[in-house]
Amino acid sequence: MPALNDAATRVDRVLYGEPVQIGGYELQAQARLTGWAGGMEADGGGGGGAWLKLTPTAFHVRDHDGGETMVPITDPQAAAMRGMAMPAAIVAVMSVVLMVVVRLWRAR
Repeated sequence: MPALNDAATRVDRVLYGEPVQIGGYELQAQARLTGWAGGMEADGGGGGGAWLKLTPTAFHVRDHDGGETMVPITDPQAAAMRGMAMPAAIVAVMSVVLMVVVRLWRAR
């Protein structure tokens, strides 16, 4: 069997788009790239793959005087889902605990 070299690496980068001129302002998008990329090599060939996620994070707005403002991009749906995950986990754990207590009580 040929020797294989694993080359998987973690990806975490901030990327900037090309600046765009609109009405005297310069807009530049910012995004974060996260995930994993890698591959395997063998004597006669190899292969690779990646799992990547690109998330828009902000817009940089520059005016003609040279001032710069960063406008963050938020995802209200993701924030709402995170807000619902903790109570759901608490309810699930409490339900399991209650079932165990009831079974132990009936076993007496």
